[in-house]
Amino acid sequence: MKNFRLAVLGILLVGLLGLAFSPLPDFKTTTVTQMKFTGMLGTMMKMFGGNKPITSTQYIQGHKSRSDNLDEKGNLTSSAIIDLDREVMINIDHKKKEYTETTFAEFLQRLNEMKEKTKPQPTAEKEQPEVKMSFDVKVDRTGEKKTIAGYSTEKVILTMTATGEGTDAESGETGKGGMMVTSTHWMASSVKGYEEVQAFQMAFAQKLGEKAGANSMAQLLENLKKTNPQLAEAMKKLEQEGKKLQGVSLVTTTVFETWAEGAADQAPQAEKAEESNAPKSVGGLLGGLGKKLGQKAAKKDESASNNGRAVLLESTSEITAIGSSAVEAGLFTAPVGYKKKETK
Repeated sequence: MKNFRLAVLGILLVGLLGLAFSPLPDFKTTTVTQMKFTGMLGTMMKMFGGNKPITSTQYIQGHKSRSDNLDEKGNLTSSAIIDLDREVMINIDHKKKEYTETTFAEFLQRLNEMKEKTKPQPTAEKEQPEVKMSFDVKVDRTGEKKTIAGYSTEKVILTMTATGEGTDAESGETGKGGMMVTSTHWMASSVKGYEEVQAFQMAFAQKLGEKAGANSMAQLLENLKKTNPQLAEAMKKLEQEGKKLQGVSLVTTTVFETWAEGAADQAPQAEKAEESNAPKSVGGLLGGLGKKLGQKAAKKDESASNNGRAVLLESTSEITAIGSSAVEAGLFTAPVGYKKKETK
């Protein structure tokens, strides 16, 4: 009898410990994203169906995540799986019934190789324009309220501005221009069960950080302070201002704009220019060449104002369903019958 009581006590203790240390509930989020491009790029995107809304669903279960993309008919087109325990990423093409697997180490290696390939090389043939850069970040809590997906939200606007002034070495033209990114968020202070998503994101960042080297991010920021102190200061301010965006953004509208002084006055001549003449460097965009881009966009985009500002891209993402939901474990593996495709 004594042994039986001990066994029962042991089972109860195990059960209580299991409740105390049980994993967070599964979580599911459905998001609809609409992107609007302007100018020639917008025309091309419309031809290939790029202006259609994209529906995506994310599933979180412990250390596993899956994101599905669906077409306008609700059919699966692609999926991305992240398994933190196996340290692998799986990308699935449902149309071709194929999938690829990439380890975290392979992903970081390819990322570093891409950085090396895209690193700008110094050239003696053409002097690059010298551009003075400045950055600004601000957050505006408007106080406006709205109920979305059953949650009370507040409208918060995050604005990031990059301004450059310089002289184009080729033409000798002095110009001033820049780029502005405005993100309007409808923030819910909290969403029940969302800590599951936050826990996964933190664990994923830690995993990649360990693979990349513990000091890699700190070293990156230190190098940035030496090479571009203005951008480093902007990143610091972005981090500080970002703390004001506490909660979950249920609707996010982001607008990318460029502007250049005097762009609207010369827009008719700029309309004749080819798209290939667009600047290929940040210096060109924010210096004298930035004026050309502003001229073309100001003429083509009906939303452009008289000061030469033009919208390049506008995107809206709305969470239509969010909350705890039971998720099948089989979702986090490639479907049976799909062919594994080796990556190069």
